Amino acid sequence: MTIYQAMQLNVKNLKAAISDTPTKKDKHRYIAAMILRNIFCLAFCIIFITFFTTLFGNENSSVGIIGLLAVLSLRFTDLDFNIKQSTLALIASFVICAIAPHLANIVPLGFGLLINFSALLLILILTSHQVSYANHFTFILGYILLWGNDVSENSYTLRIIAMMVAAIFTALVYYHCHYQQTMKLNFKDILKDFFSPSKRTFWYLKISSAIALVIFLGEMLNFSRTMWIAFACMSIINIDHEQIIYKFKHRALFVVVGSIIFGILFTIVPKEYLGLAGILGGIMVGFSGSYHWQTVFNCFGALAITIDLFGFLNAIIIRIVANIAGSIFSFVYHHLFEKIIQLLINENLMFDNNL
Repeated sequence: MTIYQAMQLNVKNLKAAISDTPTKKDKHRYIAAMILRNIFCLAFCIIFITFFTTLFGNENSSVGIIGLLAVLSLRFTDLDFNIKQSTLALIASFVICAIAPHLANIVPLGFGLLINFSALLLILILTSHQVSYANHFTFILGYILLWGNDVSENSYTLRIIAMMVAAIFTALVYYHCHYQQTMKLNFKDILKDFFSPSKRTFWYLKISSAIALVIFLGEMLNFSRTMWIAFACMSIINIDHEQIIYKFKHRALFVVVGSIIFGILFTIVPKEYLGLAGILGGIMVGFSGSYHWQTVFNCFGALAITIDLFGFLNAIIIRIVANIAGSIFSFVYHHLFEKIIQLLINENLMFDNNL
């Protein structure tokens, strides 16, 4: 395997290759591939987001992040149905993200709850038929990011244009990477699968309703950073029960660890260089193959952005409280949802038996 080919592997596979390869020469090749992969990836990220920020303003940098994540992930994964149809579904997901979060912000909370739930559910149907591909992370994260960084009407026009640019670029990359694939399913099959009760359908309903509800509660309680609670919810509510337990146990703990490390950096690094903490966090996430260390280093960027808004200590407290709240809410909601679904299934079976 060449260095270029090795650079196409993800961090987890590269680390496994470094560990399992018996010869020093091959180990050095994989190590070089990992370093180069992260350098090029970071450079591309900076250029991509800078392009969107320069063109559409700082308040629309979130759009650059969404487009970036979509391009990086969809180069390697498809949407599990007909490529032409799924390309249109991809564009539709961007359209939903462009409209629904802003609309949810300007209507009363109850209507916002319904809009968020419906939009998130539709995005999951369009992008996440093959749950193991984890496409939902890109689009649900993007949705929450846009909701949490809403803009005024003047900037919103630019946001719509930026989202369409991101959608077209991502769709072109997606189609170019996958157009030769022959898919067994079409969009009609995707809808049919959704309306057939399954573990996947229940997960769609669980995660979309959980995020919509936690946003509603956070706004109702006037929490300073509801977006962070929603991110925790998105991360923890997995289709796999064991993953939910694992992430529930580790997320809040490693957010505390990440916040403490960032706090130490804050006290020893000159403030004019503190913005580099976000870049450092991005680099370290690139080298991290485990959930807990990714959680630690994600704190760097999040806190670096919000210190000016909340102050050093308040930002750290809000970060920790948001993730503890999101973790507890997700764990409780998961168990309540599962019990309700099981109750409904049992009642339906009893009804069928009585017919």
